[in-house]
Amino acid sequence: MPPENYDRGGAGDEACCASVRGVNGSRVRVPDGMSRPFQVFVNGVEQAEGADFTVTGEWIVFARELIAPKREDAKSVFRGFFWGRYKPEHVVDVACQVGGRAHVYSHLAIEPADPPG
Repeated sequence: MPPENYDRGGAGDEACCASVRGVNGSRVRVPDGMSRPFQVFVNGVEQAEGADFTVTGEWIVFARELIAPKREDAKSVFRGFFWGRYKPEHVVDVACQVGGRAHVYSHLAIEPADPPG
């Protein structure tokens, strides 16, 4: 649950989120203890709020589909030795201040878009 000082957004943010959700809306839950200001990274690249994602309630909603990394098994590792490994997977990290100290929440769980309706 986000702390009380966390800005959950207003009506204007909800309209923005609706347009982002219409694109795809892959999302991650806002980490406990996170407060503004914060930075969101996908695969180490900083994302811009409003263009790449919006924050609605307890969710960071992205403007594109994100694919969560899959666990490696022996077969995929063996295959990677011979044919290389490329998988379009995404890792989401959030950097912010917690209790006056810098903190990074790493490898946040990616969930599909909120179902319509």
